[in-house]
Amino acid sequence: QKVAQVTAVAWRAQWLAAFFPISPLPYLPVFLRLVFTDPPHPLACPASEPSLNFSYNWDQQKPHLFPKSCLRPKSASSPWIPSITIPQPFKMTLREARKKSQLMKSYLFLELDKPRDKRQSQDEAECQKQFRAQPVPAHVFLPLYHEIMEQNEIRRQIATQKRKELLLSSQRPFSFLEKEEKKKEAIRQKFLAAATPSESSKPKQASQKVPKSTYDPLLGDKLKEAELYREIRIQMRAKDLLESSVAPIDTSNCRRKPQSRTATKTKQEKLGFLQDKSFSFTPRINPTIPDFEELYWAFQREAVRRQEVKEATRNKPFKLRTSNLLSFPLTPQPLPIHSLTALSSLSSNTLPVHITDATRKRESAIRCSQESKKEGDKEGIYWLEEQKKKCQAIRKSVNSRAKALDPHKSLDETLKEKLKQNWQNMRERTKEYRKELEEMQLRVKNRPYLFEQVTKVTGQSSRVFLDRIRCLSFKTGIKKFSLKLFIDEKVQRLV
Repeated sequence: QKVAQVTAVAWRAQWLAAFFPISPLPYLPVFLRLVFTDPPHPLACPASEPSLNFSYNWDQQKPHLFPKSCLRPKSASSPWIPSITIPQPFKMTLREARKKSQLMKSYLFLELDKPRDKRQSQDEAECQKQFRAQPVPAHVFLPLYHEIMEQNEIRRQIATQKRKELLLSSQRPFSFLEKEEKKKEAIRQKFLAAATPSESSKPKQASQKVPKSTYDPLLGDKLKEAELYREIRIQMRAKDLLESSVAPIDTSNCRRKPQSRTATKTKQEKLGFLQDKSFSFTPRINPTIPDFEELYWAFQREAVRRQEVKEATRNKPFKLRTSNLLSFPLTPQPLPIHSLTALSSLSSNTLPVHITDATRKRESAIRCSQESKKEGDKEGIYWLEEQKKKCQAIRKSVNSRAKALDPHKSLDETLKEKLKQNWQNMRERTKEYRKELEEMQLRVKNRPYLFEQVTKVTGQSSRVFLDRIRCLSFKTGIKKFSLKLFIDEKVQRLV
């Protein structure tokens, strides 16, 4: 397209040169002047392609347009030879172009040399670094594997010994494990004796004598001291348990609603039968504790079994109908209408228009109609609000009459009664719980200790034994000294 434009402009210039005596070059654009003139440099255009020149014979064809000094003299013998002027560029332009190319080359070389210099400086910095040997690691100075294993074994033995001592110190008093083991051993020996009759023929071993340490007077002091320690420990444990014990239902969170005096009076009259404490009802207590862990896992298994498995979504291909759409719409789009009235109204040079009486009356009538419409809307809104208020009042009166005539109680009243009943039941349960706690504490406090019961039983049995021996002595007439020795021996055996 550019070549076609250039050729068209060139033909137009030739046509102008044929019909007008003035040179067309000043009227042409800059790039066409360069096209139709000689190249500025021999490198810009090859020698084989001569450039167009329209000014080589203008001075001969139109001599009246040029001064006489510029015209060729007529007396010249040689004929005029048409030549083409080849202008050469100035040296300064060549020098400037050379400088620019050199500057560009130097800039490019500098840009290329920058990463090389940077790499070279990094290499020099790496070469100047000094390396030192790292210190010996700390794990080299640790003991050998066998020593570590020995230390671990010693530590394990010490820990097991400490745990044994802790368990022995935390043993409860009056543990009958040893007695039970002795009983089991005796039963086992009986079965063995019954199974092997040869062993039963052996003479019975003599009963072991009571050790002399039992007759030591310090033994009683030791027993008293141990008993005192035991009482102190029991009291401290009971105090800790009492402090850590919690009622089954926390009554601190139950807040009473403020009631009037008449309400409290009627409440006392209606609940007077509760003051009578001779109740036949005793709550049933479930002593077994459920296994919550097992219940939880059973619930989890049931939830997994019952959960609904959603089906995976299946993608379906889209049914696009773009191929059915028309490339051009059937109905042509309406063109915008440019009215002359709009242009005249927008102009700034419009003259003021005189308003007639008819237009003034029309505007006043429109204004009055709009105001009347607004007032009618306001009255309608006010009437709707009044109707709403009347409906609410009628609804309230109807509800109150329905409540008065309906024998059934409302849900709110039944809920309040249920809450009151539950609260009373909670109070009764807490009272019973406290009463049972007090009875338990009294029983524990008044019950004698186990060693006192044992001493009491042994004293009664020894008293009965002495009475029987006295009766026997009176009947048989045994001497007093021999009777005393016999009694001492029996008492030692009993002890």
